[in-house]
This record gives sequence, structure tokens and C-alpha cells, in this order.
Amino acid sequence: RADSGGSLILTTGTIDGAGYMQVKGGKTNGRLALGGAGRIAVTLTEPGATFDNFTGNFGAYGADGTVSTSDSSQNEVLPVTSRRTVSGAGTVYLRAGGEAIDEGAMIVDNCRDDWETAGKIDWEQSVTELNVTMPDRVFGKVIVRRGAKLELMPGVDVETSVWSNGSRVVCAPTSTVKIKGDRNGEAWIFGDTAFGNLTVLPSVKTLHVAAGSVQTIVTKLTAKGVSADELMLLRSTAPGTPYSLDVSDDAATDLEFLGVADAQSTGAKLAPQRSRDDGGNNEEGWDFTTIEPGMVITWNGTASSAWGLADNWTDAEGNVRAPIATDRVVVPAGTPNAPVMPAAAVTVMDLTVAS
Repeated sequence: RADSGGSLILTTGTIDGAGYMQVKGGKTNGRLALGGAGRIAVTLTEPGATFDNFTGNFGAYGADGTVSTSDSSQNEVLPVTSRRTVSGAGTVYLRAGGEAIDEGAMIVDNCRDDWETAGKIDWEQSVTELNVTMPDRVFGKVIVRRGAKLELMPGVDVETSVWSNGSRVVCAPTSTVKIKGDRNGEAWIFGDTAFGNLTVLPSVKTLHVAAGSVQTIVTKLTAKGVSADELMLLRSTAPGTPYSLDVSDDAATDLEFLGVADAQSTGAKLAPQRSRDDGGNNEEGWDFTTIEPGMVITWNGTASSAWGLADNWTDAEGNVRAPIATDRVVVPAGTPNAPVMPAAAVTVMDLTVAS
């Protein structure tokens, strides 16, 4: 069995040069005994110091498949492109000068520029897991790239101002990604991700989502601004070019005090309260009508058993929509389908279920 990469912790005023630091996975003659990568953490202590003058490589990547320990590729800086990466990437954590301990960038990178080529990555083996035993899960940036596969295990939550998926991410339905505002209240989402729970915290003034990207929410979408006078703005990184929010019919939502532009809702219809349509390709997937607290909404179950599907509900004013937190929900007997609650917690004013 090969060794995994170790740990490298460096604290320095500044960094420059063109060398490399590696904690790569080890190799043996047996493909299934390859080692996973290790961990690198670099902190710059001089105020304003950045990594811009360092043109080298921080390598925390998995091993290539079926090679002997005498193979010359052992000494390569990056993986040999002719072989298949079959163990998981480690993590690189970079903190620039002046950044707090939870403001750095966590990078998961398997260093394969050819990762999209069929057969170059063993996706079943090349996995980097984040689980509930990790003590630190708050970052400034989370960056997944070049053949890395990040897996958020059940119950884990990760908090970051920048979420960038340039490779593969798998989120358990009970995992949560929390998007926080940076020091200026800005936050970003890049790449396509299927989230379990996605929570945009009130510290976010503007959330920038990559134009053309698709964000899928399986369990619950939460996004709440501070007040009607301080809306949270949802924006595309390229104004006029939309991104997509694909919220499952089985998912719960908690949306309030939003200003929405260029956001196509391609899944369940979204009904943010005390919010506004800021124009630009929102299409028909949104309902910006504010519902008065205490409105009665009744389950009809004509379409399916999905709680979050608008077609299964009708409120007292005849609107077809899913329940929100201030509704009085009634589930009568004898409907074609009984409702199935989402995996995430659902909040309503009260609930009446006929026997």
C-alpha cells in the first residue's frame, strides 16, 4: 500500500519564485493501493501580501494508475497525462496578507488539465471528502478544479463567499453550502452544482451567479435579505445573460427581501416575499406577489405528492402556488395524492390535516 501525501504548513511574510511544493499521493505496483494526496497551508503575514508573484505550483493531487515505484514519472511536477488519476486530491489553503483565518482560499485540484478527456479520471476512486469531523469549514473561497471531485458528506456544512466548481462536486441531500458576504457584502457562485441545501446568508448584499450556469437545489433553498429597504440582489455575472435556478418540486424554499434579475427558475415556481422583479430574463418561473400573513392554502394533490409543486395547492384567493412560512395550511381527506414533506424542515403558521 502506498503512502498518502503528508502535510506542509508554511507561514511567511511574502512569497515569490517559480518552484513547487508537493504533497502528492504515493504509487505502488498495484492500482488499488495508490495513496491520496495530503494538505498544504500557506499564510502570508505582511499586510497586503499576495500570491501574484509566485508562478510555481502548490501540488496536492492524487496518484496515477498502475505504475511501478521505479517509474521516472515519480519525479514529475504534475501528473503524467497518459495515465489515469485514481486517487483523491488533497487541499491547498492559501491566506493572503491581512486575511483572517476563515478568509483564505481552499483549493481542491487534481492538477489534470486534460480532466475532461474520457478515461483520464477514475471518478469512483478520485474523491476528496468533506465530513462532519472536519473542525474548519468556513472559508473565503472554495475552488474545485482540474479533475478533482469534492464530495460533501451527509450533515456537513461549508460556508464561503466564493463557490467555484470547475470540475465535479457531489452534495449529499442533507449537506449545506452557506454563501456569506465578503467584507463588502459581495458573493459569487461559479460553475454548475447540484446542492443539497443552499443557504444565502443575510450578510450577502449582492450574489453574483455565473452567466449560463445551472444551480440545482435538491432539498432547500434559503435566501433572505435584511429588509424591504435592504434587499439582497441576485445578479448574473454578465447582465442580460441569465443563469438557471432548478429547484426540485420536492424541495422547500424560504425566500424574502430579494431583488432578482437574470435568474431563470427552471424547476419549481419560486415565490419570494416582499421582493421585486428587477427585470432581465426572469421568465415565468417567479411569482413576486406578496402574500398576506395568515392566508389559507389548501392541498389538492392533483399533480403529484410533491409538497413544493405549485400545481398541488390553491390559496384562498385562487392562486396556484406552494406554501410559504406565513400560510395556514390545510390538507383535506380524499385527495388523489397525499403530500410528502421535503427532507428539509418546513415552516408554516399552522397545519391542519384531516383524518
